Amino acid sequence: MSSSETLDFVASVTVGRISRAVLSRVSTRSFNTVKLNSHLESLRQFDEVFSDEKVRDFVKTIRYDVVLPVVSDKRLRNKFQSSREAAENSRVFTEAVVALFTRLSCWEGQGGVKLVLTATSPSDDAILRAGNLRVKPQRNSFKYVSMETSALPPGGLPPVSCISFLDIQKFDSSTGDSSGRRLHPDALSVMATALPCLEHTIWDLYMPPRRMPAQRKQFKAALANALLQPEYACLTTLTILLWDPDPRNEEAILVPDDEEDRLSVGIRRICELPTLVSLFLWGKWCLSHRAFRRFGPSVRAVFVDMSMTTPDGGWLLDIYPGSTEEEYDVESEFDSDSDDQGDNLPDIDPENSDVEDRLPQRAEAIANQDLPDRQIREVPNPETFTPLVTSFAQSVANSTSSSCLGFAEMRLTTELASMRLCYRGGVGGEDSRLGALPDFAQRIIRAEKVDTRRWRFDAYGGITASAWKSPVVMWDAMEKVVGAANIETNVDRMERD
Repeated sequence: MSSSETLDFVASVTVGRISRAVLSRVSTRSFNTVKLNSHLESLRQFDEVFSDEKVRDFVKTIRYDVVLPVVSDKRLRNKFQSSREAAENSRVFTEAVVALFTRLSCWEGQGGVKLVLTATSPSDDAILRAGNLRVKPQRNSFKYVSMETSALPPGGLPPVSCISFLDIQKFDSSTGDSSGRRLHPDALSVMATALPCLEHTIWDLYMPPRRMPAQRKQFKAALANALLQPEYACLTTLTILLWDPDPRNEEAILVPDDEEDRLSVGIRRICELPTLVSLFLWGKWCLSHRAFRRFGPSVRAVFVDMSMTTPDGGWLLDIYPGSTEEEYDVESEFDSDSDDQGDNLPDIDPENSDVEDRLPQRAEAIANQDLPDRQIREVPNPETFTPLVTSFAQSVANSTSSSCLGFAEMRLTTELASMRLCYRGGVGGEDSRLGALPDFAQRIIRAEKVDTRRWRFDAYGGITASAWKSPVVMWDAMEKVVGAANIETNVDRMERD
């Protein structure tokens, strides 16, 4: 983003008038980006400039920063974000989004605008904060900015047809310095419902830690709703970065998701949208075979990074009886932790600002199922792993987009085993719509070019050491699309009955 192409309504807030630079760019129509925040003066200047409908035609990107409430120095130093703070942040965020959507709802005839949304408090952004005040590490990591329903209009957000791209990659910083603030997916559902012309969207999401099972269930349910409830009549590309590491204690008892496995159902719905061109699921996705049935008629690229856990509280991999792996000694990591107070998490009083909140590393690691470090799973579970990889191969075979599908890949990476199931369609030419993907996604798609359709299935570690074999139904699905001669794999196939 070049500053010479930007109408900046943030820098001019303190002076209370539109800057000369902005007025000059408006008069010469030499801009394509608008930068504003939820401060009343910033919104007023925005209204003044864009009361002229002809000026709106030049806007390609809107960067909107929600200004969250200030936090006292004492709480910044001592406390994690409290529920009261989180509720106030959500109220302010909701009102700010309503303010922007209300203004944009009257932009008739415009289209193709990208909205980059962030939320920043002057208190917890090092660039905006005065002095050298130390901020409590992780202070914003366990609460979310949500939509406060009581602050929404009766019918929800007003529809905005000019926005075709919603970018929430760096929600926690408008200045380049991360504050750790996290957006709850319930906000995505509300916003996406109000964007009838949404074509591209990127979400950067953080799952609650495993020591918070109730919050994890709520988060997953909200993410499923964000995939299932909006219409998505025009959705072309969806990229979600979901930060949720696998537990390092692979003997832990996992908490299952809802019985309906709605997150997998939501992914299946997105996969089959008639307008979808690309789906990228980055991070660690806990899905079942229900997520994959077929791909829609326009799909060109699919990427899925799998978790080793399953929605029913199980694992994709089992313990290999012949394994000689030993427990990794991580005790030394905590020997020098002067703040460590044993294996149990202490009680935290969010209202007493004089007492510093403490989260001992060892106790937190135990609660998050990272201690003891027992990475011992490496053999595919026939009831979870096999149906999942088979369903992905069958989705390509069942796809109505076989003429344009150029790339489909599922990955699983653990300490003791890894797997890569990849289809290359050999489809010529580039699709300009894939240009909306982030750089890392485009690099993955372009990593390997082939002239003919082919499947590649590579497995390592315990998957091959255990002599696991590809199921006949999975092999048949791959062969149906590319022929036996174009299947490359280091795994043997099961014998037919």
